[in-house]
Amino acid sequence: MPEDFPRIKRLPPYVFAQVDQLKLEARRRGEDIIDLGMGNPD
Repeated sequence: MPEDFPRIKRLPPYVFAQVDQLKLEARRRGEDIIDLGMGNPD
């Protein structure tokens, strides 16, 4: 069974994961973060 699926690789990154990464990096730099997120909008 193949490990990589071309269609899956073409999907864009999950935007909320990117935002979480940006928040984590800012917190590591010592910045205060006010998270107004309301959870995953499924």
